[in-house]
Amino acid sequence: MKKGFLILFYSLLNSVFLISPARSQVSTAGDNISLSVASLALIETNATSISMSFQPVSVAGAVLSSVSNSNLFIKISSLVPAGTARKVTVKLLSGTIPAGTQLTIQPTASTTTNSGGTLGTVASSPVVITSVDQNLITGIGSCYTGTGSSDGYRMTFNWGIVNPSATYGQLFATTSNPVIVFTVTAPE
Repeated sequence: MKKGFLILFYSLLNSVFLISPARSQVSTAGDNISLSVASLALIETNATSISMSFQPVSVAGAVLSSVSNSNLFIKISSLVPAGTARKVTVKLLSGTIPAGTQLTIQPTASTTTNSGGTLGTVASSPVVITSVDQNLITGIGSCYTGTGSSDGYRMTFNWGIVNPSATYGQLFATTSNPVIVFTVTAPE
């Protein structure tokens, strides 16, 4: 009986070892990885010259009409820290706007064909260009506006006489070449 029991015991042990899955050791290794995204603010225009001239009136006693130009587009690339935003401002850098007249600018929202991200909000009414920075676009986050000639925010310039009955006498035949500058600010 002892001999039969031992044979049965050895048979059971062999079958357990034959059935049990093979065991392997698992080993892992790792390294720290540093990922960094730098803050970024780039701005440019489509390099279009803006030229506006009051057209001569054809009727005696008529006042000059305002003129406009919508050929300029502003493009930006922006990466901001979380919870912050940028803005684009405009101001007269040098030169003068002829007396009795005013130059305004009205931005329209960025084209969406080649853009993405948080493009911000454009001014809801025309902005008078002065020697002090004026907000054109606010709430700009991380975004890009595209690189094509008509990508980005379209700027419509309007040049007209402030109040013809009060300021027409200040207007003289002249040529003026004011320089305006657009600035994209640091994150706020």
